[in-house]
Amino acid sequence: ETCAYIRDFARNLSIDFNVKVLAPPDRSAVQWPPDAFALTRSRSVLPARLDPLNAGADLNHLASGSLLAKFASMVSLVCFFAHALALTLRSDAVCSHWMVPSGLVGALICRLLGKPHVVVEHSGALHLLARMRAGKQIVRFIVEGSDRVVTVSSDLERKLIAVCPEARTKVEVIPMGVTVPPRPGDAITIKPPPRTILFIGRLTEIKGLDVLLHAIIDAMLGAAGL
Repeated sequence: ETCAYIRDFARNLSIDFNVKVLAPPDRSAVQWPPDAFALTRSRSVLPARLDPLNAGADLNHLASGSLLAKFASMVSLVCFFAHALALTLRSDAVCSHWMVPSGLVGALICRLLGKPHVVVEHSGALHLLARMRAGKQIVRFIVEGSDRVVTVSSDLERKLIAVCPEARTKVEVIPMGVTVPPRPGDAITIKPPPRTILFIGRLTEIKGLDVLLHAIIDAMLGAAGL
């Protein structure tokens, strides 16, 4: 799996709904065990090593990628669309995680079929679209083709509205969490030692680790009077 919070999201929805998850192909994925939801992966006509829509890959590099990489992305996107269309024909509603590729595909299909669509943006896709030449138009299309847009933070909500003001009437902030049930005897309170800094995230530019490191350096220099 790529994101545990998507797994927990699907499991919690499965309490009240019959959930089927479509994910892009993943070269490192193992066979998914029986679960509360059904998982299927799309397949591209391209060889796996040439498929840029690998589930575990950061797609932000595509904005500056070669024409060949962008063409390969379009081929994979068409294959993903075909799988999504087949599933949506048998579904009552669609919830897409990330605006691209899932949100774009979901918005288009639900417009064609007249079915409800909710898109959840986790950050990476919006950053990619904001840098693309036609990114604002794609964001607007996704927002118009969605009944509700969810962002996982207030900061992301502001960035979405800056790119697409029309999203103001549809967007809602719902932080994405992970369920970790405590074991008997586990201490519930966590008391970290002083001056402990924790960073959790992928080592990619959009996660802002460079900002954190600069802030640490500035704080250390300030404490030393330099």
